[in-house]
Formats: sequence, structure tokens, C-alpha cells
Amino acid sequence: MKTLEKKKTHIAKIRQKNQTQIDRVCQLLNWSHEDYCNHQYLEYEMFIAMACMVMPKSAILLRYSPQFRGFFNSEWMRRNDTDFIPYANSVCSEHIDIRYDGEEFSGWRIYPAVEYGDEFIIEEYLMTHSHQSLFCDADFANRYKHMITDILPYV
Repeated sequence: MKTLEKKKTHIAKIRQKNQTQIDRVCQLLNWSHEDYCNHQYLEYEMFIAMACMVMPKSAILLRYSPQFRGFFNSEWMRRNDTDFIPYANSVCSEHIDIRYDGEEFSGWRIYPAVEYGDEFIIEEYLMTHSHQSLFCDADFANRYKHMITDILPYV
């Protein structure tokens, strides 16, 4: 008798990928999930404040818009996937340290180039996801402008 396997929906696959990505970022930063979510929310709020500086009433529409929150989260995951994780993996990968005493080989060891949670990795992550950096990213600005006209048609 054949058993039917329940196929995962597209959204279930995306959620699983996002969770795996969050787990990897937390490992690289040596952060808890709570630390990760708190940082993301803080950047979300600071981005809204900066984006709505000229029109403060629009901040309420953006803050509570499911479309904007989804857009912001998707962009965050995209930057993790394309910018932060490949970079962090490369600097945290294992390297061989070959030691010499004068002219003679005295041994070798494998060590990570940068430890998980190292300040260098955290700074890169903070810069990658800074609300200020987003305003300097032309590609992000184009995607933001396209998305925002649905939420705030008077922009």
C-alpha cells in the first residue's frame, strides 16, 4: 500500500528556509533568537522613523502595514542570504595554521579565522542591516519605491 506524503506548501518551504537562516545567523553572531528579533524590530522602527520624517502621519500606515512588514522581512532575509552569511562563512571557515621553528616544521592545527560572535562579524552584520545603509542602496530604494506606492499612494 502506498502512503501519501504530504507536500509542503510554498509558504511552508519559505518559513523553513527563513528559520534555518535565522538559526545560522544566530550561531554566527552568538545571539539568541530574542536578540535577533529585537535588533530586527529596532531597525524596522528606525527605518520607518527615517523614511517618514517629512510625513510623520504616514509612519502609522507603514508601521502597521502587513505589506510593508513582509517587504522589510523579505529584504532582511535577502541581505542575509546574499551579503552577510556568505561573508561570515568565509571568515569563520577553518584555516590551517602551519608552524615553523626556524627552518623546521613543528606542527599544524586547524582553527577558525574568526570566532563565532566575534566583534568583527557583529559589526559587519549591523552594517549590512543598518537602516542608514538601506537609504544608500539604490536597488533597495527602487524596490521600496515600487512597494510603497501601493501603501501610500500619495507618495
